[in-house]
Parts: sequence; structure tokens; C-alpha cells
Amino acid sequence: MTSPPVQSAGAHAGEARLLPDLVRFLWVTRRVRESTVVLEELAWRGRRIDLATLSISGVSNAYELKLGNFGRVLEQAIYNKLSFDRSWTVVGTLPNVSNLHMAEKYGIGVLVVADRVRLAVPAPLARAEYSIRRRLAEKFLTERGRRRV
Repeated sequence: MTSPPVQSAGAHAGEARLLPDLVRFLWVTRRVRESTVVLEELAWRGRRIDLATLSISGVSNAYELKLGNFGRVLEQAIYNKLSFDRSWTVVGTLPNVSNLHMAEKYGIGVLVVADRVRLAVPAPLARAEYSIRRRLAEKFLTERGRRRV
């Protein structure tokens, strides 16, 4: 079984090295399946989400990738939580304990991509408001149609 293609609009150079291992992890752990829409650099509410997924059952996930500055990536993930059902930070090194507690406090998942992908903090499912979820699903479908590989 191979990983699904990521429909890409481009990636930041440093963060790009995290992406293949992340997508492989999502595929192997069945967090992403053939029916899942997977988009890189999704424009949403004046920002760009590094990686976003929408499952066939309508569950959305946002992933923010950063090699440093955990505070900034956590801030981005908190913004994403307002619109997505699950929000994640994806980092290259294990954050310190206080940062892990902060992520857990705000309901943000933490994945560490080093020699393998490690789940440091799970992201709880918290359904966003219906009208936001509907607009987000429409955005996914529009972008998927524009970004055929």
C-alpha cells in the first residue's frame, strides 16, 4: 500500500522535510485513506494551513509544521482549532514538558518527526460549528478540483 498523493501548492523548504514522513505516518496509521482529501498549503481565513485533511465522514484535521519556535506553531494550531475538528502541531524535535502541557491544555495534538513519527500529545475531536464546517468542506472540494495531480 503506498501513500496517497498530496495535492500541493508548494511547501516551505525547512518544513518540507517533515511532510513525507508525516503523510506516510497518516497513511500507515489509517488516519488518511484513499477517500480522504489531502491538501498542502490550504488557504483559509487569510492564512495557509500547512497540511489539511478531510475524511469521507467529514472529519477535518489541520497540521502546522515547524522546525523551531514551538510557541508560534502552537498559536497557529490554536487558530486552526476554531475551524477544524482536530488541530495538530508537527515538529522536528520533542518539545519541552511545559510546551506539551500547553498543547494538551488547548486541545492541540503534537506529532514529532525525527527518525520516526511519534505521537506526543493526541488531538481530541472537537467538532467545529456547523456553518464553519460546511464552508470548510466546500473549500476542500473546490481546492481538490483545482489541484488535480
